[in-house]
Amino acid sequence: MRYNQGRPWLIRFTVFFFLLTIFVTGYLFADTLSSESLLRLSQAVWLEEREYFDIPEEQLLETVLQDRKFDEWVAQKARQAGLTLTSDEKKTISSHGNSLKISLTAEYLTGKIEMSSEELQVFAEKKGWLKDRPERFEVFYLFIDGTDASGEEEEDYYAQKAREIREKITKDNFRDMARLWSDVPSAERGGSLGLICLEGRGPTFSQHVRQTEPGTISPPLPTPSGWNIIYVRNHIPEEKREFTDDELLTMVRSFHAASIREKLRKEPDLLSETWKEVESDLKKYYREELSWYEDFLLAKHYFRSRMRQKEPCEEGLREIYQDNKDSFQSLPSFKARDMLLSSEKWSREKTPSAWLDRRRVRNRARELRKRVLEEEKSFAELARRYSVSNSAAKGGDIGWITPPSSALYDRTLADLKPGKVSVPLSTDNGYLLLYLEDIKPPKPFSFEEVKDRVKNSWYGRTREQLRRKLREEWKNHKK
Repeated sequence: MRYNQGRPWLIRFTVFFFLLTIFVTGYLFADTLSSESLLRLSQAVWLEEREYFDIPEEQLLETVLQDRKFDEWVAQKARQAGLTLTSDEKKTISSHGNSLKISLTAEYLTGKIEMSSEELQVFAEKKGWLKDRPERFEVFYLFIDGTDASGEEEEDYYAQKAREIREKITKDNFRDMARLWSDVPSAERGGSLGLICLEGRGPTFSQHVRQTEPGTISPPLPTPSGWNIIYVRNHIPEEKREFTDDELLTMVRSFHAASIREKLRKEPDLLSETWKEVESDLKKYYREELSWYEDFLLAKHYFRSRMRQKEPCEEGLREIYQDNKDSFQSLPSFKARDMLLSSEKWSREKTPSAWLDRRRVRNRARELRKRVLEEEKSFAELARRYSVSNSAAKGGDIGWITPPSSALYDRTLADLKPGKVSVPLSTDNGYLLLYLEDIKPPKPFSFEEVKDRVKNSWYGRTREQLRRKLREEWKNHKK
């Protein structure tokens, strides 16, 4: 059957057009699980914890088949022990069954699509699949604005400033230096422009990126309005995109399968009608997956029931604690102060006026940071005067912080040394400065403090031992 490109896809007529013209040549499944079935099962959402994606392709199908047989055997032992699924688990299986019907139906219908080589090329070109990928650069960017220079002397001042900043820049501190000194909005992202194409970026900037060797940082490069300092972290050359007819046909089928799935999700009645037409061809796989899902959950119940028969002894727990003492300790704590600087016009909008206002706030934060580092004023004194955060009245004192707290605070304080101030950090409400006063190093927990964690570790070990033991029993049972 040939797909008609002129028809709109996925309207009710088209779905039934497929159904009425399908010639059934046999079931998709043999009496035993086929390679196709095993591959499908390995991609089931509920099997993600098995991490089949890490298994080499040549071992995958055999691994999935053996796991299926093992789960079936363990589930039978669970039934013999009187174990059953909970009502919530039964609902989960039922819900998955509905999703499975949608996926199977979409793949079955689109599996009937056939197109000539010419038709595939036309369709792929229309969708833009054949376009070559342009070359891309991963760029970090720091710009020194020199537009305020009104004469040669001031131009020299900004040029010298750019040279001094460049002398302090390394690959490791580029983000912080951009936050401190860059005069464009990308400063808020540590100068990151991401992975970019140079098309439309302007001739001067594009030239500067191209002349910067990947993995290096450029010297200050002059522009009509200032100086660029560019770090090209990576360069991806232009990529030719070529596909075989089989690859294009797979892409076409996947494209339409996604559309069908969306249509069937939105129209339960259409799913019900469509499933009746295809069920005879798909029910074997449908039942097989739901059967494994049930066995998979019952096997878990059996593991838990066997685990409940075991209790760790005090001596064994203390042995685990001693062997893993480094794992049972606190994280470092940080005694810190913060200072939030903002303005009446503060906005995160991507407009020139909003950025100029944010830049003024950033520059004020930068100057206050400098005053603290040069010991002109204490952080606490400046926080009381300038900060708009709740901690201002206490000189920015936020006490001891033990991760995990705020990701921004945790990450920034971990990189500071006592007595140092962070670079201005862009937030939704203003620019934030963090000052680290002291650090409490990690402290080992006593056995009693982490006894529950040690017990969990014991259960993990014991569960793995039980799994290996049951696997050996199953292998012997097969002989």
